[in-house]
Amino acid sequence: ALQKRRIGGAALDVFATQPLPSNHPYFGFDNVIITPHMAGITEESMMRMGVGAAGEALLVLAGKLPVNLRNPEVVDHYQRRFPASV
Repeated sequence: ALQKRRIGGAALDVFATQPLPSNHPYFGFDNVIITPHMAGITEESMMRMGVGAAGEALLVLAGKLPVNLRNPEVVDHYQRRFPASV
């Protein structure tokens, strides 16, 4: 789509292989902007990240599961190990 200009362009920050190999075809396109996996690093995003992490920690301290739990398969083990926590 980029090569045939079916879409006008793309700004890309995350790739399946990090870092993107220097011989990747994207580097030859004049309609592609590539950033070194840092496009989301702004003052605002850093603040949101900290607030979000603190909020998740507060949920755990209140005996609840985090909203953004990424490994639900460990919940049973966690609850058995720390029965008063959840």
